[in-house]
Amino acid sequence: MRHCAERLGLVLFVACLAIQSAWAGGAPLAEIEKRGNGDRTLLLIPCMSCRWKSWETFMERNRDRYTMYAVTLPGFGGSPRPELPLNTEGTPWRDNALQRLSQLIDREDLRQVVVIGHSWGSMVAVQLAALRPDRIEKMINLDGSLVMPVKNSRMERLSQAAEIVESQSRKLADPEQWRVFNGGGRDTLKPPAAQPTMERHRALLYHGMFMATDRNSLLQYWRENVLIDLRKAHRGLTAPILDLQAMQGGDYGEKRRRHLSGLKALGARSNIITTIFLHDTSHFVMEHRPELLDRIVDDFLQGRSLVDFKPDE
Repeated sequence: MRHCAERLGLVLFVACLAIQSAWAGGAPLAEIEKRGNGDRTLLLIPCMSCRWKSWETFMERNRDRYTMYAVTLPGFGGSPRPELPLNTEGTPWRDNALQRLSQLIDREDLRQVVVIGHSWGSMVAVQLAALRPDRIEKMINLDGSLVMPVKNSRMERLSQAAEIVESQSRKLADPEQWRVFNGGGRDTLKPPAAQPTMERHRALLYHGMFMATDRNSLLQYWRENVLIDLRKAHRGLTAPILDLQAMQGGDYGEKRRRHLSGLKALGARSNIITTIFLHDTSHFVMEHRPELLDRIVDDFLQGRSLVDFKPDE
């Protein structure tokens, strides 16, 4: 047993050296906001293009429960972009983000961390949980993708990445297309009458963060999404995961079946993942159902049973 532990430690040490070499010349986290004084430690990762402020109201409501760190990754929400190469065969921007988050964990000496990723932030959270099993105790996916479908070969993934950058660069160069693409806060978050409505100042905040994000930064992070095979990260995961999936309209039964079969087909470890579905709930769960999110997070951390949310029941 001791021999195995020593070998594992050596493997992790060598892997860390390789990662640190790849991260040279990156950029620090653009913003780190700490709030609360509770016993549990939460690390909050926002969605693509968002700043830490997407978590602000959650942090205010729960400051007596948790000690929370919310971050802005470099290049999002008008923050300075990393001085890193674009359109390479590697993933330097994602690697840099992981290194900076790992450094934050070490610098603040965070232990038994619960990392919560919203949307795109959940993919970063999966990799971070696999990278730092020594410090991350649990993970919550807030309506993101735990495993993205990827092409089988490296060449196919590179071709797909190049296509994304080329097609979207042309499209988003048009100011009107850029505005429509970033319409989240202002134009498209119109939930059904049964749901709470996002407050106007919060909707404008999201729209402003999206619009302020540098196009090249967005495209680079987007490009790297398809170059990363999260199945590799899943094989190294040990932390229990709560997978929250918001569903709005359509055939809920089919959406549920498709999501669960996708997790199984792509190799996600079902023995550590608990999936629950939130019916009639928009993507920005923290804005549309804040009290529900607070209760679910607390139930998960306290080890209580979890079930799907259906407003009419």
